[in-house]
Amino acid sequence: MGHKPNILFVMTDQQSANMMSCSGTSWVNTPNLDKLANNGIRFSRAYCGNPVCVPSRFSIFTGKLPETIGLRSNSHKKLQSWSKNILKQGMGHVFKQGGYQCVYAGKQHFPGYSAKELGFDILTTDEREKLADESCKFIKEKHDKPWLLVTSFINPHDVCFKGIVDWLDNTKGRENDESTIEYITMKKFDKIPEYMDEDYFYNKVCPKAPLNMLPQQDEPEILQDFLDQREFKRYLANNYSIKDWRMHRYIYKKLTELMDVQVGKVLNALEQSGQINNTLVVFTSDHGDMDGSHRFEHKTVLYEEAIKIPLIISHKGKLTEGITSDILCSNALDLYPTLLEYVGIKVPKDLNGINMINAVKSPEQSRKYVPIESEIGRCIVTKNYRYVKYDFGKNNEQLYDYVKDPLETKNHINNLDNKNVVVNLKSIFNMQWSKTQQKGNPSPLLKGKLRI
Repeated sequence: MGHKPNILFVMTDQQSANMMSCSGTSWVNTPNLDKLANNGIRFSRAYCGNPVCVPSRFSIFTGKLPETIGLRSNSHKKLQSWSKNILKQGMGHVFKQGGYQCVYAGKQHFPGYSAKELGFDILTTDEREKLADESCKFIKEKHDKPWLLVTSFINPHDVCFKGIVDWLDNTKGRENDESTIEYITMKKFDKIPEYMDEDYFYNKVCPKAPLNMLPQQDEPEILQDFLDQREFKRYLANNYSIKDWRMHRYIYKKLTELMDVQVGKVLNALEQSGQINNTLVVFTSDHGDMDGSHRFEHKTVLYEEAIKIPLIISHKGKLTEGITSDILCSNALDLYPTLLEYVGIKVPKDLNGINMINAVKSPEQSRKYVPIESEIGRCIVTKNYRYVKYDFGKNNEQLYDYVKDPLETKNHINNLDNKNVVVNLKSIFNMQWSKTQQKGNPSPLLKGKLRI
């Protein structure tokens, strides 16, 4: 390829795949992400490795599933011993060996180590406006070698505090710590704008309730145990009204749009620096948010809203522009090796991801299924189905049909028409998890209680 291109790797926290207007959601306005998608490839069937922060971020920057080190949740203090050689093959180290300046800015949240141990220099630990400003400054500086800049924004993650605050306010007679930036940012949008009539707000501005807001038929029993894991989760499921869920979705929308503005500053700096034709831009998120679907919020559960993430790759003048690809891919397994191959750096031999860019051109090279792990179960995603096996409980085996029931309103595993499909998916599932020898710690849920 000659002179290696720069890589701008932009990442958000807790952004579902549908939370971009370019993905077809009319009530979200993300002009900067839309422009990026229009200039590149948007992967419409991209999934995370685990729908919570720490294991997902471990995977994105190592190319390995979290269970490789026994990691299933954000709790990592009791991890089994694992080889630190995995970190030596982290994204920063390998790109540095390939001649890159590697810099990390923003949210980290790795399992007991920092981005430094993945080979990155730290630009800033700020996760908001200062992060955008520092990233812009870095981009505009002169560099004597190609660079890889990770810009990791916290939002729309602040939506997490909506439910916690409502629970504290209504059951404990107190609110969350009002001094935290997370609280301040979330509360900024937790109201009907003063200049707006309530009827107009709910009829024209506030997102509608999700079409799959009702609990799933034959819902896995473990998900009710999951709600009891933390008191506020159960409170929301039992007490939130439709208007409450809609306000939650409004906050999620506004935090996503706030993030889009910050991302726009960074993308504008790249354009103004004159480097846009020599920079590959990646955009993704660590996982999604349930945002009222099936009366859940937050993540962890193996529904589409939590596991499907946005993923865009753009290189102006080098990659075909305005493509939406429906190939199956994983930002946990495929993104890292794809970037290495794109710039001509040898992929570590124990990384087994596909080259997503090549697969867009040659579908026969695409992934046949995506494996996903969770604190409470595992699943595999294929073109038309998702097979889920939760760790215990009634209805712990689930089959979702993307064609006939895309909203996941029921379990299709006992449909006799799906008998051969289920046999095939179980075979793939068992083969996949035997590879990792199921090293992950047991589910922290046991009969509705936290496992200590």
